[in-house]
Amino acid sequence: MQNRPGLPSAIAPALLGLLASSAGAAPLPIPTLTPKGATYSVQVAPVPPGYTQTFPLALNNKGAVLLAAVQGKNPDALFVWSGTALKPVTLPAAARGGELSSSAGRHCLADDGLMVINTFNDTPPLYYDGKTFSPIAFPGAGTHGLFLGVRGCSSNLNVIASAQTGGASYLWKPGGKIIPLGQVSATAVNAAGNVVSKKGVSQGTKVTRSAEKGWTPEFINDAGLILGSDEDGAALHVWEAGAGKGLLLSPPRGSDAVFVNSLNNRGQAVVNTLDTNIFLYDHAARSYTPIRVDGWSLSYVSVINDQGWLLASGHPLNDDKTSRVLLLKPEK
Repeated sequence: MQNRPGLPSAIAPALLGLLASSAGAAPLPIPTLTPKGATYSVQVAPVPPGYTQTFPLALNNKGAVLLAAVQGKNPDALFVWSGTALKPVTLPAAARGGELSSSAGRHCLADDGLMVINTFNDTPPLYYDGKTFSPIAFPGAGTHGLFLGVRGCSSNLNVIASAQTGGASYLWKPGGKIIPLGQVSATAVNAAGNVVSKKGVSQGTKVTRSAEKGWTPEFINDAGLILGSDEDGAALHVWEAGAGKGLLLSPPRGSDAVFVNSLNNRGQAVVNTLDTNIFLYDHAARSYTPIRVDGWSLSYVSVINDQGWLLASGHPLNDDKTSRVLLLKPEK
């Protein structure tokens, strides 16, 4: 899980020498594989009794899923699905979490069942310690109009939160320590506490690697691999740990843009394009593979875990008004 992805040693220096880091450099073409048929199998999460729709929120490395169940105008209800059973998640009375809150941030589910819940009704994000929920007291969180939401979590539940307006960002660590990061619009953190933001990479407020012109880092894994896109999505940007400059990679074949949605510790990422196609980027193989399933239309894929399993939202091919939570596993 912690293997550091990288270029084969014989070609890495040559490629790094050829690639420029400026926004005007030409992206390096990389292959888009074209396997026949479905590339993933589908496991459908059950719909809790009394509800009609489900939406994905978080996935851990054991395959447990945090989902929101929806019924009309009633408040969303949260459940953890183990793959065999549903368990309700009861939030404090004043808090609201669910499908709407996922549009303003991310939810996090650790392998030991601990979790961080993003909320959307002027209440702070919540931390679940295995027994009770408690608010994460980010400065100003819960103040009307601030909308400070969780942007990302590491495997050990380091948490990054940023305000939607102004970009004020904070790092929270289990145990309650909150570190103000400034107006940096931070988006992700890894287990070592390395934060990525529009400034680049930092430990706390100390910038250890400045962002390169024309793009913003968006995701970082525990090996230090960083992915992001330029301003118009015309290329995938990759920073390898220890590399002097970033790599500039082309979008999947037939696409004009590429946007990163999730990155795991194996160097695999879910990437979106401007059309309806969704791809898996494999950094070790330097390739894209289409994410395809049988019998379902995928609305989006939100998370990839360290097993390469995907958490998705989709609907049956003959029913585009029904939303279901799907767990996708690579076909062998």
